[in-house]
Amino acid sequence: MHKVLDLLDVKEMVKRFLKYFIIGIAIAIVTYVVPQKKLDVQEIGIIALSSATIFAVVDLLIPNIIPMVFNGLGLGIGLELAGLLI
Repeated sequence: MHKVLDLLDVKEMVKRFLKYFIIGIAIAIVTYVVPQKKLDVQEIGIIALSSATIFAVVDLLIPNIIPMVFNGLGLGIGLELAGLLI
């Protein structure tokens, strides 16, 4: 039993859960605010949950790609705000 607890790093699990929960909340907020035609709460929840799940799976399988994804998102948002994105 002790070996199983060694494999399960509870602190790391909580950290990852909070990380993807925050991502899901951010996606839900954007999904609620951005569209001109408002979505149902159920649709927003499905989009947020599936997006957070995809980020979690990608982070689990290819952990080095997530920082690149966030950098790309930040660059795209910055360029769009500056009016440089076509």
